[in-house]
Amino acid sequence: MDPIDMSGGMGGGDYPEWTKSQLLLLLIWNKLQEAYDSGNSELRVQVNRSDGDRVGVRLGYPTSVNVSEEIPELSRGGEAVAVFESLRREGFLVGDFPPYPEDTESPVIYRLSMKGNIDIGKYPDPDKRFAAALSAAYRAIDNSNNIPEPEKRDALDTVEKMASLANNVGGLSRAFLEGFSQGG
Repeated sequence: MDPIDMSGGMGGGDYPEWTKSQLLLLLIWNKLQEAYDSGNSELRVQVNRSDGDRVGVRLGYPTSVNVSEEIPELSRGGEAVAVFESLRREGFLVGDFPPYPEDTESPVIYRLSMKGNIDIGKYPDPDKRFAAALSAAYRAIDNSNNIPEPEKRDALDTVEKMASLANNVGGLSRAFLEGFSQGG
């Protein structure tokens, strides 16, 4: 996949560090799908932070792939570890991670967070979903015979204002969804 043509993304080609994160997220997503297909509920990871040429990230068990061999942009093992660690700390991954990373650890990943799925285009754009939801709400209110006319006008006016806000403030829906996904 061409990182500049990431569906759902803004085109990572101009942002090499973001592209590296997206490529690793996409690889993790693919390996998770393989794990699910083989009857597993998690993706096992091995992270080596020291030991010279063994530094790196491996995905999968019992057969694993070396991230540095799969993603040329992360050919340096230490960089692959750093990008993986950033994704973990920034909430892109959901799994069991040791509280204090050791030189070698074996965390497991259960899934990508909503934030991770949005970043690689595996979750619909929140602004488009929100606009579709507002449109559906507008139609439902407009077609309802159970709402008195003055309340119906007020409700339709409110939905129109919400749609205008959502259409004029890019990323608003994404901020809401990220806030909800953090339990806030």
